[in-house]
Amino acid sequence: MKVKKIKAHRIKFFKKRLIVKIIQNWCIEVVYKSKIKPRLLNFNIKREFLKPVIKFLFQNSLLKFQQLTDLTVYDRLSNTYRFTINYWLLSLAFNKRILLSLHADEVTTIPSLQNLFFRNSDWLERESWDLYGIRFIGHKDLRRILTDYGFVGHPFRLDYPVSGYIELRYNDAANCIEYKNVSRVSQLRQLRVSSQSW
Repeated sequence: MKVKKIKAHRIKFFKKRLIVKIIQNWCIEVVYKSKIKPRLLNFNIKREFLKPVIKFLFQNSLLKFQQLTDLTVYDRLSNTYRFTINYWLLSLAFNKRILLSLHADEVTTIPSLQNLFFRNSDWLERESWDLYGIRFIGHKDLRRILTDYGFVGHPFRLDYPVSGYIELRYNDAANCIEYKNVSRVSQLRQLRVSSQSW
């Protein structure tokens, strides 16, 4: 009697359908065809289901997404939930990636993954708080990591002024560093429009 061999692409398709079927309960939407990477699984999940989804993806023996490779944030000022937080997970056992996205605004808090399985989430969450001001509930050491401790605001937000609020300069006469408020005064300029091309 001949035993039929199951092709590898059918197993991959089965796994993909299995992930989608189980995680779909916790999702807002499942993006099947990403414009950037067509084969990448992309889930827009609800904030309160972040930890159960991560636990499932980490502990399931068929998936083994046991490495958090990156946590990225981008800001869309026009949306009601302006921040999109992306968790990039990697399965070293199966060489697959998955993207979990969730949305937040300035006051929304996100559950921290620091006390779960990923040690590097400590630095990634501190970086996203420092640059965007996103708060993570349950994070033990949420402090600045890329800017100095006297820094005001969060520099990667789209509503942050380009020149900042405080300027730093070295005073040669006093032999020290001085902090001064930024003055945004500019002279009135008269532009002459001529018939010549610029």
